[in-house]
Amino acid sequence: MRIGHLKRFLLLFLWLGVSASVLAQEQVPQVPVVIPVAVETGPEDALNRGTPRGSISGFLEASSQFDFDMAAQYL
Repeated sequence: MRIGHLKRFLLLFLWLGVSASVLAQEQVPQVPVVIPVAVETGPEDALNRGTPRGSISGFLEASSQFDFDMAAQYL
């Protein structure tokens, strides 16, 4: 019976050693892959209204200079 306990103790000791070494391995962090997204621009025109940002910035620029005829073209 004493040999049975010794085998259990050795198997437990071996199992703890293996599990500790598995947990001690360095884990490589997963780096997310960033895929650049192409920005779709609209048709080119003289007022740079190809994107909503261009339209709004042009409108604000024209209205801040009190050029309301030009600002109306951005709407």
